[in-house]
Amino acid sequence: MSPLEQRYRRLLRALPEPARSRWADEMTDTYLTATCADDPEFADFGSPALVDRLDVWRLALRLRLGAPGAAPRAVVTGAAVRWVALLGALGATAPAAIGQLGRLTSPDLPWVVTWQTPLVVTAAVLSVALFGCLVHGSWVARPVAGVLLAVHLVLGVSVAGPVPVSTWVVLLLAAVPPVAALVSEPAPAARPARWWAGAVTVLVLTGGLPWLSLVLPVWITGEAVWAAVLAAVGLRALVAGEVVVRRAVAVLGLLAVVPLALSATAGGGPTGYVATQAGAAAVLAVVAGACAVTATRDRHRLPA
Repeated sequence: MSPLEQRYRRLLRALPEPARSRWADEMTDTYLTATCADDPEFADFGSPALVDRLDVWRLALRLRLGAPGAAPRAVVTGAAVRWVALLGALGATAPAAIGQLGRLTSPDLPWVVTWQTPLVVTAAVLSVALFGCLVHGSWVARPVAGVLLAVHLVLGVSVAGPVPVSTWVVLLLAAVPPVAALVSEPAPAARPARWWAGAVTVLVLTGGLPWLSLVLPVWITGEAVWAAVLAAVGLRALVAGEVVVRRAVAVLGLLAVVPLALSATAGGGPTGYVATQAGAAAVLAVVAGACAVTATRDRHRLPA
């Protein structure tokens, strides 16, 4: 075995089983044939090309997220990542999420016109576009997710002064859907009409709170409404035994609990505000925790 073949086989260890056992020999022969065709002595001192390394790493990631040839456990993981992208993008379409992004640049004034304001609006528009692309399985989802992630990064680095924990949590929450969309395989969602109905419902409930406050208590916040939506989805997944959905709710729910808990402990606001935020955080923490525990248990029962 030549040094170059050893290096290629070492590189192919990045592939998960059973794909590695099936394809490692064939892929090694293909790489050696292509790289040593013009210079047979290259096998004695050469190393895998950067493009070959990137191809193997990309294939390894795709196989771990359920690409053809992946193990059943990886297929479930890939489906869960798509659900994280979909549910996260659904939450990001809400004006409550827009308000969270606005607080990144002006913690005391949630919405002021600064040079970051167009970026905040752009992030909101891109979030809606990403949700639509994910629902219909469009290949455009990845470019949109990349641009959206870049906008969030610019907003994050533009924060002046010491960065509080709540800001880092908001940045993480904002980055999760585009990152999940970037790494997952595009696939149409089941029942797109139901997803769009859910998006409209979330928009009305969270974005319409200033008008609904005429008939609803003022201490009902958009964050609490979104927590209730996530908790309802998680409860349904627990009852129906949906492993994929439970994993997605566990990720998004446990992240969403943090800003709710921080806002509750900060105090202030109208009467009932602290109780609402704390109650929403507690309910979501219980549901998301149950989803995490049961999804992990069921995942270990699947073939690796």
